[in-house]
Amino acid sequence: GILLAEDIANIAVRQNINDDNDNNDDIICNSGDASKETTAITTSTTTIRYILLHPSEYCEDLLEQPHAVCFVGGTLRPFGHVMSELVGASDPQLIEQACEADRYFETNENVDDQPAIRKGRLTCFSCSHVVSSETNVFMQAIGNVQSVKLDLRHNNRSKPTVCHALGTMLLQVCQKIPNGVVVFLPSYKYERELITFWQQQDDGYLWNRLNSIKDVYREPKSSSDVQQTLEDYSKSAAAVTGTGSGALLFSVIGGKLSEGINFSNELGRGIIII
Repeated sequence: GILLAEDIANIAVRQNINDDNDNNDDIICNSGDASKETTAITTSTTTIRYILLHPSEYCEDLLEQPHAVCFVGGTLRPFGHVMSELVGASDPQLIEQACEADRYFETNENVDDQPAIRKGRLTCFSCSHVVSSETNVFMQAIGNVQSVKLDLRHNNRSKPTVCHALGTMLLQVCQKIPNGVVVFLPSYKYERELITFWQQQDDGYLWNRLNSIKDVYREPKSSSDVQQTLEDYSKSAAAVTGTGSGALLFSVIGGKLSEGINFSNELGRGIIII
């Protein structure tokens, strides 16, 4: 379970090993008052440590000591929620100012005309997407492939029909999109399952077809190999000739290649999230 108790100094679970009574377990909570501590006859002791996860406790000095603090990121909205996490209940006025900024940006259609707004001691800045609306960006949720429903819940995603449908979908996409295509998968385990299936089914037909259309790369297990993999993928993605069609990169959400890397221009003509 999760323990949320600010006044608990230490928690100990003491298990009385007794062959005649398997349910004789005591949980002792000590809040620092020795007179309230409960004792039990035990033969073993396990200590449970708890950690305060709310960021406001750790941000207190950060927000009070400097003359000014600037938070920059792509996921700072809604401002009210972010500010409530940073200051907790210590500064309700600041949270309300952040909520006012949220209401301004939600109701202002021409946000680029006035991208910044000041509320009290809080200044909020927001702008439209870096990709112009005039640029062709196609986004599509694919729910079915050849009459097979892509049900990617944990209990269904490893079924042969689903794995085959995903491979067929990738094959069709890679035949249409030039340069680089990046595929993000939910875990390293599922990445291995899919690729192993494609390599084995029908003597590796799907896997061989993917490799014949694009140079295929996989996220390396070792961090020391990441840079070389990116360089190789980048060269293949950019080197589209009459007989070549770029590169295909398999990556993992939350892995080595999903954070802080800019798949710009020909490196990311197609992005697929499974």
